[in-house]
Amino acid sequence: MLCKKCGSYNPEGSEYCSVCKEPLILKGSGSIRTRLNAEKLLVQLKSTVNERYFITRFIGEGAFAQVFYAIDKATNSGVALKLFKPYVFKNEDEMSRLMWGIRGIKDISHPNMVRIFDADISAEGWVYVSMKFIYGMSLKNTIRLRTEVNKPFSFEEIEPLFFQMGEILNEMHPTICHGDFKPSNIIIQPDYIKLTDTTILNYINISNCIKYIKEDNSHIYLAPEFLEGAEPSYRSDIYSCGRILLTLLSGSETADVNKVELFKYNSDIDTRLKNLIIKATEKDPLTRHNDIKEFNDELFETLAIYNELPQNIKDEYHQNISAVEAKFTHLKSRGAISISKDEKQKAKGHSGWKPVLITLFILVIIAFSIVFLLKNRIGEHFADRISIASNLDAGVLTDVISSTMIDIVEMDVGQDVLTTDIVAEITTPADAKYEDTYRAIKQEEIRQAEKVKKIAKIQESTKKDDELVQSEKIDKGAVKEKETAYGPCPKDMVYIKAGSFKMGSLPADEFRQPDELAFVSVETASFCIDRYEYPNKKGAIPKGSVSAIEADKLCGELGKRLCSEEEWERACKGVSMVRYPYDNNFDPTACNAESNSGEDKAVAPSGKFSKCKSSYGVYDMSGNLAEWVYMKGGKKGVKGGYVNKPDWAVRCSSRKVEPPSKKSPYYGFRCCMDATE
Repeated sequence: MLCKKCGSYNPEGSEYCSVCKEPLILKGSGSIRTRLNAEKLLVQLKSTVNERYFITRFIGEGAFAQVFYAIDKATNSGVALKLFKPYVFKNEDEMSRLMWGIRGIKDISHPNMVRIFDADISAEGWVYVSMKFIYGMSLKNTIRLRTEVNKPFSFEEIEPLFFQMGEILNEMHPTICHGDFKPSNIIIQPDYIKLTDTTILNYINISNCIKYIKEDNSHIYLAPEFLEGAEPSYRSDIYSCGRILLTLLSGSETADVNKVELFKYNSDIDTRLKNLIIKATEKDPLTRHNDIKEFNDELFETLAIYNELPQNIKDEYHQNISAVEAKFTHLKSRGAISISKDEKQKAKGHSGWKPVLITLFILVIIAFSIVFLLKNRIGEHFADRISIASNLDAGVLTDVISSTMIDIVEMDVGQDVLTTDIVAEITTPADAKYEDTYRAIKQEEIRQAEKVKKIAKIQESTKKDDELVQSEKIDKGAVKEKETAYGPCPKDMVYIKAGSFKMGSLPADEFRQPDELAFVSVETASFCIDRYEYPNKKGAIPKGSVSAIEADKLCGELGKRLCSEEEWERACKGVSMVRYPYDNNFDPTACNAESNSGEDKAVAPSGKFSKCKSSYGVYDMSGNLAEWVYMKGGKKGVKGGYVNKPDWAVRCSSRKVEPPSKKSPYYGFRCCMDATE
């Protein structure tokens, strides 16, 4: 189980994070949602939009639109339907611009972006966009909870968050900006974050909406030039990053960077952080950072100074960050509410309040019990909708339903408006015409998703087999010439762009071994890596009983080289930085590793285990054969464990230093090469 606060791994069923002590399963309502007057809805619940989308509940609203959960009758699946408010578009040309823009980007699929399905004008006259419906906790509501108790974010919390935000924006900015990069559009999930409303504002006439944008509290995260009606740019997103960083570190959305201490324990760190935020939030876009990489590099350099501080300073810092934990009230297993020692002393000093406190205590217990029962019923309704992110198309929580801090994804949403009692009231449609369709979705949606996945896998496998057969008919010289037409890497290799990732394992990882590297950011240049273990052919038995010296020579004969440990581990962890190539949780059936039954298995042909691939598309990096890599200090070693090894040994971060002359039937390799861009 991954802590949404600090990113630490915890055993399944843990109540609190072993590192930051954050509750992993919050009990009680914890509701931060409010009701919305039904008269303010653009469309009524249980109505149909464009004779296709059956509206079942309201999700939220912002300056531009209201968002609803709807059943797409064409596909029998649930979607998030965004209906734009009337003042957003003044004429048909403005509407057409959005239609054109959305249809041009709707086929883009990225693990950190919410997929857009369609955009159109309904028969009722509403301009709408349909999107993939996901579950998650928005950064906006995380901030709201923390600012209520004046609890800023720690450095350990913001580093992985800004790392992923930087990775996404770095991919986008060469071609387009997000434009509306603010906490309500950032959804936090255990494996990675999701962005909503990507690029939509690039196709809207902002001048029509400026008045309403400024009335929304989230406008503080938007760049000045944007609020003045200018088109957003990638420097507008950098402004948003700087403003978000200030909020997270100060614990306040109204903080003045010149009047707060962001890190009082070290003046150098405090000054660096302030200068970083001031530069990123300059009014003139040209004086901000040149790109998001420059912003993140400066941030991570500052955090590196923090990592070198004495442990006693870090402990004092964390004690200060956690000093307000007593303000949170969590329901314990026996039904008692925990309060701090200070609060108990205060209670003793005011004995006249005891009857009132006892009455309030009883009322709280009753309220928590009622909400807990409702939550269980709601959890059962949604449980079969949740799937694990196994490719670049989806990334959905598996453990979020166990928490009452669930936020339905906010597409430009100013506030959450869905309380648990509203959910219970509207999840069953009153319209008997669609009742059967609605009831069947629970089972049909899962079956259809599985069919699509199976068909996609068959098509992918067939395509690759055809390519393999065709390649065998062409001489090596012709193959080499043909491969250069497929970009910076040969066709049988995977291209990974220059960037940073988190190498090593967290101290809290119960599987962590003494020789594993610290969990720190590491940069790699662009590189190519073999899709399969040597000889890099699907269906071939990979070569074992080879030393590091021989492996290096075989790669050299192909114009390649052995991979570095950094390159290998980045390819394994993928864009989501997961524990295993496929997920954070060990699956004995996913890769050729130790099985639950304990039966011995042999080295398998490359690609036999279709699930055993990273999000970059690199196969068999967990189990099968351990793979030789270059390590720091001129050392050689193996990564990824091998067949019949247990869960702790086949993680992406697992490593073993070995003499380069050593041979083992379970030691193999794959090759890498520098990418020529």
